[in-house]
Amino acid sequence: MNAAPIVTRDERTISIEKDSYIWAYCFITFALLFDVMYRSFFFNEAAWDLMVFVIVGGGISTVYQYSQNTLSKGWISKASLIVLLGTGIAAFVVTLIISLAKSVSAGF
Repeated sequence: MNAAPIVTRDERTISIEKDSYIWAYCFITFALLFDVMYRSFFFNEAAWDLMVFVIVGGGISTVYQYSQNTLSKGWISKASLIVLLGTGIAAFVVTLIISLAKSVSAGF
C-alpha cells in the first residue's frame, strides 16, 4: 500500500479556501439575521445576543482589513454615511410602526 500523494498548496488552493470561508461567513451572518427577524416577528423576542454576533463579526473583519491596509481611501466617511442612513431608516420605520399601532388601538 502506498500513502496518498501529498497535495501541494499553491495560490489556487489558498484562493479557493478563502472563497469557501467567505461563503460560509456570509451564510452564517444572514442566517443569524433571519433568525433574529423570525424570533422578533413570530415570538416577540428581542434577539440582541445574536445581533451582537453579526455586528462583532463585521467589526473584526473591518479591523483586520484596516490593520493590513487593504481599505480604500474614504472608507471611514462611506461607513459613517451607511451607519447614519441605516439609523435614520430604522428610526423612521420604528416611528411609523408606533404611530400605526397607536392609530389602530385608538380605532382610527
